[in-house]
Amino acid sequence: MLDDRDRRVCQQIEDRLAADDPAFASRMRAAGPPRLSPAALALCAIWYIVTPILALLAGRTAALVWLAVFLIAMPVVLRRTRQS
Repeated sequence: MLDDRDRRVCQQIEDRLAADDPAFASRMRAAGPPRLSPAALALCAIWYIVTPILALLAGRTAALVWLAVFLIAMPVVLRRTRQS
């Protein structure tokens, strides 16, 4: 928690920001914390479960290919969920 002096300084910064760029300040006040979509969480869970099994059964190369697929799929899923 901030002490009184730091809280006043933070409030002054917020006030100046609101005066300089009201649209941005409005968006920041309205936005909640970023959250992952259910699709992104499911993709992460699948990757977490499948990777060690794949590495044991098919080897390191297959696990690296799986990692590449994940690294390509994750931004696509995140972009689609943020657009909707």
